[in-house]
Amino acid sequence: MIEGEGAKIIQADQAAQTAPQTKLAAAKADAELECMAKVVHHEAANQSREGQLAVAQLMMNRLESGRFADTICGVAHQPGQFFNTRAYNPRRDTALWRTALEVSREAMTGQADHVVPGAFYYHAAYQKATAFFRTRQRIVTLGDHIFYR
Repeated sequence: MIEGEGAKIIQADQAAQTAPQTKLAAAKADAELECMAKVVHHEAANQSREGQLAVAQLMMNRLESGRFADTICGVAHQPGQFFNTRAYNPRRDTALWRTALEVSREAMTGQADHVVPGAFYYHAAYQKATAFFRTRQRIVTLGDHIFYR
């Protein structure tokens, strides 16, 4: 065991080495949260909190399934799935944005009850279901969205 000044130097060196990794991990987590919040905001800001959570949880379902991308941003950016989140820049000083962030954080940390367990797909309730959706199991209609497995 190293004691005294030598131990302090070693501990400081170890902390300095892990600090950039911690900052990088935090930056990646922030980027993932932002990607999800953009989708929640764009797709469901006019829905109830439960409807917003359903969209966020659907993204987590995709992430955890291994059938889609392996990051939230990857899920958001898959062709034909959502929209171009890179070009979408909602105002960050609104209650709607704060709610999208809160809902996204809840979904990412698993702090909320599952609203749409196993859902991978959804569409607006006013749209006619395409052949693709007619072959999927319908789970629930929440607000303006219909969710499927």
